[in-house]
Amino acid sequence: MKKKFISVLTALMVLSMSTTVFGANSPSTGTTDPVNTEKVEVAADAATAVTAVEGATATTATEAEVADAANKVAAVVEDGYKGNVAAVIKLDTPTNVTDGVATVSVTVPSIKAGASIFVLHIHDDGTYEKITDVTVGADGKITFKVANFSTFAIVEQVAVTTASADPGYQPGTYDKYLTSNTDAAEVTSPKTADAFAFMPILAVICLAGVVVCTRRVKFN
Repeated sequence: MKKKFISVLTALMVLSMSTTVFGANSPSTGTTDPVNTEKVEVAADAATAVTAVEGATATTATEAEVADAANKVAAVVEDGYKGNVAAVIKLDTPTNVTDGVATVSVTVPSIKAGASIFVLHIHDDGTYEKITDVTVGADGKITFKVANFSTFAIVEQVAVTTASADPGYQPGTYDKYLTSNTDAAEVTSPKTADAFAFMPILAVICLAGVVVCTRRVKFN
Protein backbone atom coordinates (compact mmCIF):
# COMPACT_ATOMS: atom_id res chain seq x y z
CA MET A 1 0.00 0.00 0.00
CA LYS A 2 2.81 2.36 0.91
CA LYS A 3 4.57 1.58 -2.35
CA LYS A 4 1.42 2.47 -4.24
CA PHE A 5 1.13 5.72 -2.29
CA ILE A 6 4.74 6.59 -3.10
CA SER A 7 4.10 5.82 -6.76
CA VAL A 8 1.08 8.15 -6.78
CA LEU A 9 3.05 10.98 -5.16
CA THR A 10 5.87 10.49 -7.63
CA ALA A 11 3.42 10.65 -10.55
CA LEU A 12 1.91 13.85 -9.18
CA MET A 13 5.35 15.42 -8.87
CA VAL A 14 6.13 14.52 -12.47
CA LEU A 15 2.82 15.92 -13.68
CA SER A 16 3.45 19.14 -11.78
CA MET A 17 6.39 19.78 -14.08
CA SER A 18 3.90 20.56 -16.88
CA THR A 19 1.35 22.47 -14.80
CA THR A 20 0.22 25.65 -16.49
CA VAL A 21 1.20 28.82 -14.68
CA PHE A 22 -1.57 31.42 -14.68
CA GLY A 23 -0.41 35.02 -15.02
CA ALA A 24 -2.25 38.29 -14.65
CA ASN A 25 -3.92 39.71 -17.73
CA SER A 26 -2.03 42.56 -19.38
CA PRO A 27 -3.88 45.53 -20.90
CA SER A 28 -3.01 46.41 -24.46
CA THR A 29 -0.15 48.81 -25.00
CA GLY A 30 -1.36 52.16 -26.29
CA THR A 31 -0.91 55.90 -26.08
CA THR A 32 -2.70 58.68 -24.26
CA ASP A 33 -2.52 62.40 -24.71
CA PRO A 34 -1.42 64.37 -21.64
CA VAL A 35 -3.88 66.90 -20.25
CA ASN A 36 -2.82 70.49 -20.82
CA THR A 37 -3.98 72.41 -17.76
CA GLU A 38 -1.07 74.83 -17.74
CA LYS A 39 -2.41 76.94 -20.61
CA VAL A 40 -6.18 76.66 -20.30
CA GLU A 41 -9.00 76.05 -17.87
CA VAL A 42 -12.66 75.55 -18.71
CA ALA A 43 -15.61 76.80 -16.68
CA ALA A 44 -17.89 74.00 -15.56
CA ASP A 45 -20.85 75.70 -17.25
CA ALA A 46 -18.99 76.79 -20.40
CA ALA A 47 -21.57 75.22 -22.73
CA THR A 48 -24.45 77.13 -21.13
CA ALA A 49 -22.73 80.20 -19.67
CA VAL A 50 -24.02 82.73 -22.21
CA THR A 51 -27.24 84.22 -20.87
CA ALA A 52 -28.01 86.73 -23.63
CA VAL A 53 -27.08 87.26 -27.28
CA GLU A 54 -27.62 90.32 -29.46
CA GLY A 55 -27.05 90.43 -33.20
CA ALA A 56 -27.42 86.68 -33.86
CA THR A 57 -29.20 83.53 -32.84
CA ALA A 58 -27.40 81.01 -30.65
CA THR A 59 -27.37 77.27 -30.05
CA THR A 60 -25.69 75.33 -27.26
CA ALA A 61 -22.26 73.82 -27.92
CA THR A 62 -21.71 70.13 -27.24
CA GLU A 63 -19.10 68.82 -24.82
CA ALA A 64 -16.99 67.73 -27.80
CA GLU A 65 -17.14 71.25 -29.22
CA VAL A 66 -16.18 72.72 -25.85
CA ALA A 67 -13.23 70.35 -25.64
CA ASP A 68 -12.11 71.17 -29.18
CA ALA A 69 -12.36 74.89 -28.47
CA ALA A 70 -10.36 74.55 -25.25
CA ASN A 71 -7.50 72.80 -27.02
CA LYS A 72 -7.42 75.47 -29.71
CA VAL A 73 -7.43 78.18 -27.05
CA ALA A 74 -4.36 76.57 -25.49
CA ALA A 75 -2.54 77.06 -28.81
CA VAL A 76 -3.12 80.83 -28.94
CA VAL A 77 -2.75 81.91 -25.32
CA GLU A 78 0.26 84.17 -24.86
CA ASP A 79 3.27 83.01 -22.86
CA GLY A 80 2.95 83.83 -19.19
CA TYR A 81 -0.83 83.77 -19.37
CA LYS A 82 -3.61 81.28 -18.97
CA GLY A 83 -6.85 81.17 -20.91
CA ASN A 84 -9.99 80.73 -18.83
CA VAL A 85 -12.67 79.54 -21.23
CA ALA A 86 -15.77 81.18 -19.79
CA ALA A 87 -18.15 80.16 -22.57
CA VAL A 88 -18.40 78.30 -25.87
CA ILE A 89 -21.37 79.06 -28.11
CA LYS A 90 -22.52 78.47 -31.68
CA LEU A 91 -23.86 81.53 -33.50
CA ASP A 92 -25.74 81.92 -36.79
CA THR A 93 -28.33 84.09 -38.55
CA PRO A 94 -26.82 87.57 -38.04
CA THR A 95 -29.29 90.38 -37.43
CA ASN A 96 -26.93 93.35 -37.16
CA VAL A 97 -24.82 93.46 -40.33
CA THR A 98 -23.00 96.43 -41.87
CA ASP A 99 -20.94 96.03 -45.05
CA GLY A 100 -20.88 92.28 -44.60
CA VAL A 101 -19.66 92.44 -41.01
CA ALA A 102 -21.89 91.45 -38.10
CA THR A 103 -21.68 93.02 -34.65
CA VAL A 104 -22.46 90.56 -31.88
CA SER A 105 -22.83 91.04 -28.15
CA VAL A 106 -22.99 88.23 -25.61
CA THR A 107 -23.43 88.26 -21.86
CA VAL A 108 -21.47 85.89 -19.64
CA PRO A 109 -22.09 86.50 -15.92
CA SER A 110 -18.57 85.46 -14.88
CA ILE A 111 -17.00 88.14 -17.12
CA LYS A 112 -16.72 91.50 -15.42
CA ALA A 113 -15.92 94.97 -16.76
CA GLY A 114 -12.19 95.49 -17.21
CA ALA A 115 -11.43 91.84 -17.89
CA SER A 116 -8.89 91.01 -20.61
CA ILE A 117 -11.01 89.13 -23.15
CA PHE A 118 -10.42 87.60 -26.54
CA VAL A 119 -12.76 85.55 -28.70
CA LEU A 120 -11.60 82.46 -30.55
CA HIS A 121 -13.58 81.98 -33.75
CA ILE A 122 -13.56 78.30 -34.78
CA HIS A 123 -14.62 77.84 -38.38
CA ASP A 124 -16.55 74.84 -39.63
CA ASP A 125 -13.47 73.50 -41.43
CA GLY A 126 -11.52 73.34 -38.14
CA THR A 127 -9.39 76.44 -38.71
CA TYR A 128 -9.57 79.20 -36.14
CA GLU A 129 -8.71 82.84 -35.56
CA LYS A 130 -8.14 84.91 -32.46
CA ILE A 131 -10.29 88.03 -32.26
CA THR A 132 -8.71 90.63 -29.98
CA ASP A 133 -10.85 93.62 -30.95
CA VAL A 134 -13.31 92.93 -28.15
CA THR A 135 -14.96 95.37 -25.78
CA VAL A 136 -16.39 94.59 -22.35
CA GLY A 137 -19.03 97.04 -21.17
CA ALA A 138 -19.72 98.16 -17.64
CA ASP A 139 -22.49 95.57 -17.49
CA GLY A 140 -20.09 92.81 -18.60
CA LYS A 141 -21.54 92.63 -22.10
CA ILE A 142 -18.91 91.38 -24.58
CA THR A 143 -19.05 92.86 -28.09
CA PHE A 144 -17.07 91.85 -31.19
CA LYS A 145 -17.38 91.82 -34.98
CA VAL A 146 -17.28 88.84 -37.34
CA ALA A 147 -17.76 88.24 -41.06
CA ASN A 148 -19.19 84.73 -40.73
CA PHE A 149 -20.65 82.55 -38.01
CA SER A 150 -19.81 79.17 -36.48
CA THR A 151 -18.43 78.35 -33.00
CA PHE A 152 -16.99 80.96 -30.63
CA ALA A 153 -15.08 80.63 -27.37
CA ILE A 154 -15.17 83.54 -24.94
CA VAL A 155 -11.83 83.56 -23.15
CA GLU A 156 -10.46 85.62 -20.29
CA GLN A 157 -6.68 85.79 -20.47
CA VAL A 158 -5.05 86.21 -17.07
CA ALA A 159 -1.48 86.13 -15.79
CA VAL A 160 -0.51 82.66 -14.56
CA THR A 161 -0.02 83.93 -11.02
CA THR A 162 -3.67 84.97 -10.81
CA ALA A 163 -5.28 82.40 -13.12
CA SER A 164 -7.27 80.82 -10.30
CA ALA A 165 -8.13 84.03 -8.44
CA ASP A 166 -11.62 84.41 -9.89
CA PRO A 167 -14.05 82.26 -7.84
CA GLY A 168 -16.51 82.44 -10.73
CA TYR A 169 -14.53 79.79 -12.58
CA GLN A 170 -14.86 76.11 -11.84
CA PRO A 171 -11.98 74.50 -13.72
CA GLY A 172 -11.51 70.83 -14.30
CA THR A 173 -14.87 69.70 -15.67
CA TYR A 174 -13.58 69.30 -19.21
CA ASP A 175 -9.91 68.79 -18.40
CA LYS A 176 -10.14 65.14 -19.42
CA TYR A 177 -10.71 66.27 -23.01
CA LEU A 178 -7.78 68.65 -23.17
CA THR A 179 -4.63 67.62 -25.02
CA SER A 180 -1.33 69.33 -25.56
CA ASN A 181 0.85 69.49 -28.64
CA THR A 182 3.52 67.41 -26.94
CA ASP A 183 4.17 63.82 -27.92
CA ALA A 184 1.70 61.34 -26.52
CA ALA A 185 2.82 59.60 -23.37
CA GLU A 186 3.26 55.89 -23.90
CA VAL A 187 1.25 53.55 -21.76
CA THR A 188 3.13 50.33 -21.04
CA SER A 189 1.68 47.03 -19.94
CA PRO A 190 2.60 45.67 -16.51
CA LYS A 191 4.68 42.50 -16.35
CA THR A 192 2.95 39.25 -15.51
CA ALA A 193 5.44 38.42 -12.76
CA ASP A 194 2.61 38.07 -10.27
CA ALA A 195 1.78 34.59 -11.56
CA PHE A 196 0.93 32.00 -8.90
CA ALA A 197 3.61 29.29 -8.83
CA PHE A 198 1.70 25.99 -8.57
CA MET A 199 4.57 23.76 -9.65
CA PRO A 200 7.09 24.45 -6.83
CA ILE A 201 4.42 24.07 -4.10
CA LEU A 202 3.04 20.82 -5.51
CA ALA A 203 6.54 19.43 -5.96
CA VAL A 204 7.44 20.20 -2.33
CA ILE A 205 4.26 18.50 -1.05
CA CYS A 206 4.89 15.38 -3.11
CA LEU A 207 8.54 15.21 -2.09
CA ALA A 208 7.61 15.54 1.59
CA GLY A 209 5.13 12.70 1.23
CA VAL A 210 7.74 10.47 -0.40
CA VAL A 211 10.25 11.17 2.40
CA VAL A 212 7.72 10.43 5.15
CA CYS A 213 6.58 7.19 3.57
CA THR A 214 10.17 6.09 2.91
CA ARG A 215 11.14 6.69 6.54
CA ARG A 216 8.15 4.67 7.75
CA VAL A 217 9.12 1.77 5.50
CA LYS A 218 12.61 1.73 6.99
CA PHE A 219 11.37 1.81 10.59
CA ASN A 220 8.82 -0.90 9.94
